[in-house]
Order: sequence, then structure tokens, then C-alpha cells
Amino acid sequence: MRAVLAGSRLPVLRAPFLTLTAVAVVLVAGTVHLLDDGYALTVVRGVTVVLAAALALTTDDPAGEVLAAAPVPRATRTLARVAVGLAVVVPVWVVSVALARWRAEPTPVAGLALEAAALAVAAVAAGAVLRARGTTAPSWLALIALAAGMVALYTLPVRFGMAVTQTWGPPWQAAQLRWAAVLVLATAVLTLALRDPLATLRQDPGPAAATPPAGNGGTTRAARPVAVR
Repeated sequence: MRAVLAGSRLPVLRAPFLTLTAVAVVLVAGTVHLLDDGYALTVVRGVTVVLAAALALTTDDPAGEVLAAAPVPRATRTLARVAVGLAVVVPVWVVSVALARWRAEPTPVAGLALEAAALAVAAVAAGAVLRARGTTAPSWLALIALAAGMVALYTLPVRFGMAVTQTWGPPWQAAQLRWAAVLVLATAVLTLALRDPLATLRQDPGPAAATPPAGNGGTTRAARPVAVR
């Protein structure tokens, strides 16, 4: 697994991923003075969307066609790339929340973490579904799906709103329940998308199949009865 993680750095830490991460960093640094003016939630949510888009890029599998018959399953390779991406984006998100909490208390860290987890898993799930369909570069379509989802999210009626600004009371609690539902659904979709269609062919055939054949040409001769004199 260590070798898989080490090899996953090369396809993940490329220009598109690093560019989106840099955009998130600039967004955090450039809006510190606005966090205490009522923009803390907006900034953190903007950073969350940018970092979720960066995680969608980790679903690209440039060597997928070459490694299709490799003993390492596609799910392992995908999760290794996502883990490398998380190692980069999580610190950026944590800093953004810490600054928001420092400049504009109270900041609902748990609720924002739920939103971030739901968006991140949904972005990765979109890419994983497209990867399961056969394309080795699903990230751009996943980014389009993420953008469409965000547009739909912000155009929902008020009673179904998820990006609420009131961080207390029934509206906030209802939004959190909806985010939890998105997280569960996205996790289920991701789990199904990462299923290896060749898993049954890679299973150990058992000790019977591992026994080397005997006799000429891999066949065994039936034992002949020995006459007792």
C-alpha cells in the first residue's frame, strides 16, 4: 500500500490540482479582513467548493488502461489518489475554518465539516462513476456535475434550502439533515462505483486448484488393483 501511495503522488500533484488548491489558499488569504463582516460562512463554503473540485481531479487514472490487469484493484488506486489529495486539501480547509472562527465567532465547525464531507464525497463519487464507465479522465465531467449541483443547490426553494446562513434553529437543523442524506447517498454511490468487476476472477481458487497435476500431460492414472498371492 505504501508503494501505491507513493506512486499516486505523480498523477495527483499536477497543474490542475495544484492550481485549484492555490485558488483556495488565495481565497482564504485575501478574505481574512472580510470574515468579521458577515462573510465567514460564504468564504468557508467557497473554499469548500474549490477544494471539492480539486478532489474530483484525483479520480483521473492516467495509467488505468495499462494497469487494468494489474493485481492492484482499481478501488485501491482510486482511494490512494484521493488520500494524497486529502493530505493537501484538508489543511487548507482547516486553516480557513480556524480563521473564520477566530474572526467571526461563533462558527459552526461541525456543520461546515458535514457540508465539506458531503461535497467532497459527492465530487469523488461523480468521478468514480464516470471512471467505472471506462474513461480514464473523468474529472472534467465530474467538475461540470459539481458545478451543476451547486447551481441547483442555490436555486432550491427556501423551505428546502441547504446553504442557509442562519446557524441555529430548525432551518439549520433541517439543512444539516439534508447534508447528511447527501453524504450517505454519495458514499453509497462511491462504494458501488469502486466495485471491481474482476474481483471474482482474482479470488484464490483454493488449495485444490493449487495442487500440481500428476502423471503425463497433467493427467493422473487410475490406481490398478494389485493381486495378492
